[in-house]
Amino acid sequence: MPKPYDVHDAPPTYQSLVQQWGPPLGIEEARKRWSELVTAAGKGTITLIARTVPGQGQQWTALVPLSAVADPVGDCPVWPLLAARKRLGQLVDDAAWWPMGRTQLLSRRHTLVAALVPAAPLADRDGERIDIEELLRDGGTVTLGFYAGAHAIIDSEGEVIEPPEDEGFIVTATTHDGTDLGVGNGPTIAEALIRLARRPRTWAVGAYSTEPPF
Repeated sequence: MPKPYDVHDAPPTYQSLVQQWGPPLGIEEARKRWSELVTAAGKGTITLIARTVPGQGQQWTALVPLSAVADPVGDCPVWPLLAARKRLGQLVDDAAWWPMGRTQLLSRRHTLVAALVPAAPLADRDGERIDIEELLRDGGTVTLGFYAGAHAIIDSEGEVIEPPEDEGFIVTATTHDGTDLGVGNGPTIAEALIRLARRPRTWAVGAYSTEPPF
């Protein structure tokens, strides 16, 4: 009998995802349950799908509802469900590698129903997401900024004091009366927007920062 999957069997990047959504399915198991999994994704359930490629390591993706897609829909390939099931290994290959992985959209009768996305960025999406349209209709404001990154700081002996920081985008949300509501950041504008989340009410003003690292 195979031993039960333990969260520590997953690479550190994905352990929080396993805790939230359970262990990943392999390609063949996902293929067997494909229709069931896609239907569940359309209703909001996220399923992790992963496999190990010799010489390349583990590839992790997530089958998600469309609301979890950060990439512009027009930039993503679209697959009918039957074709996606047959070529699931290829779709996982194309989606897995963050930040180069490409979202794979899934359609049923020419209607988009779910997507296969890189799993890694999902680990950074915490908190209650802010409904941007509702916020703007209520007179709130969303501000987009850019952080150019920073070089590593090295001491006189060549030791790294501060690691380098990647460039990225910052999105902040405020209510109609100027109250700070939340923040999101990411390597792309789309990812920063989808990470825009309410800050916990227990936090004091000034208790968090919109500064990188991302």
